Amino acid sequence: MTSAASETAAAPGTTGEGSAGDAGWPRILTWIGPDGSRMESARVQLTGNRLKVTGRLIVRATDSKEAFGASYDLVTDDAGVSKRLSINLTTASHGDRQLSLSLDSQGYWLIGGGEEPERSQLGGALDVDMISSPLFNTLAIRRAGVLETTETIVLPVAYVWPLSGRVESVEISYRNVGDGTVEVSSPVGTNLVTVDSDGFIIDYPGLATRR
Repeated sequence: MTSAASETAAAPGTTGEGSAGDAGWPRILTWIGPDGSRMESARVQLTGNRLKVTGRLIVRATDSKEAFGASYDLVTDDAGVSKRLSINLTTASHGDRQLSLSLDSQGYWLIGGGEEPERSQLGGALDVDMISSPLFNTLAIRRAGVLETTETIVLPVAYVWPLSGRVESVEISYRNVGDGTVEVSSPVGTNLVTVDSDGFIIDYPGLATRR
């Protein structure tokens, strides 16, 4: 059975370190990619279902893509809905570029970074995801309560491609298969990821593992 996203979707009542009194937060979470292909480190403040994150992602070059770095600041509201994201992107070819997304009370995203800011509903997305980052997968998993059901949950997500700075609406599906494992199907493929009791990624095969 499949359920779609709605603005009333509640965040899960997690039972891990982010619960009772939010003990153990803030924390620094760090992920390392296969063969050191990427590294991400984020300071995460968890207060109830509200997240405040400051992070840095570094990805080395491949035969088809140049290396890049991305520093970001993310804030959600009390329901876990992504409200603001600012990213500073750095590449050898383009230098530094800025990208910002903010969600207003009418459900429109203001996307900045180009010559003219764009205003779009992005398919009704309430979560953001950035390719190459394990941190951002947590947002939808927590907000939509993926760990609280065995149903497949299909969500529109504001999807950020760091190298181009492109933002688009894509559908990503999440299915809790038990024992801390979630099947995630996104534009880059389908993977079985492991998460902790708060929904933060421990291992994303082929992408990164938390250290």
